[in-house]
Amino acid sequence: ARPAQGGRDYYADISNLGEVFLEWHPELVLNLAAAWGPRYSESEIWETCYEFPKRVLGLLEKQTQTTHWIQVDSYYNLYFDLHGVDKDHYSRSKRIFFDFLGQNNSQVVPTQVIAPHLVGRSEPDTRFFRVLSQGIFTQKPYYLGSPDKYLPYLHFSDAADQLAVISQSPTPKSSTRLALKASGQDKLSLIVSYAHRQFGVPENIAQFRVAPE
Repeated sequence: ARPAQGGRDYYADISNLGEVFLEWHPELVLNLAAAWGPRYSESEIWETCYEFPKRVLGLLEKQTQTTHWIQVDSYYNLYFDLHGVDKDHYSRSKRIFFDFLGQNNSQVVPTQVIAPHLVGRSEPDTRFFRVLSQGIFTQKPYYLGSPDKYLPYLHFSDAADQLAVISQSPTPKSSTRLALKASGQDKLSLIVSYAHRQFGVPENIAQFRVAPE
């Protein structure tokens, strides 16, 4: 354990977390664990998105009261609903865990929260809005994927505010799905065009269909 911001403890070890659960009997679990993108292997993504929360779920089996489990997933999970296949290994891992969560623990009432593309200073440099901002402020050519990709987006702090409201709401009686309200949403080409006009930067420095999706 190590001290975290706000004076609370962060427990990376599952046995230490088990001791906390025995003492405090949580009524709410907010699962924000995630790993995605090319820097993680499929096994690392599976461990973070499925195996780790499954172990936490196992700690709740000893409790007598109902626990509200809020599972924060990506809008990529909606791809399966539309096409019957998963968008990627990340969304597949998340989907399989939420299915497991709803079928295997009567002590838990799950809520799946669908998050849009989250933006903010902590984003990796390769993410869309970081690439867009760098291109605008340096006015050097930058490279993107498909201009037709549709992107809903929301700032981290606004997402946190919405999650706080959901967390303080009464525990639902059955499994539910909610979506965080996006700040905006449009095709990448239109977002880029609008941003360039706002800052008076030539649009031709944005090169689409060059970077990998």
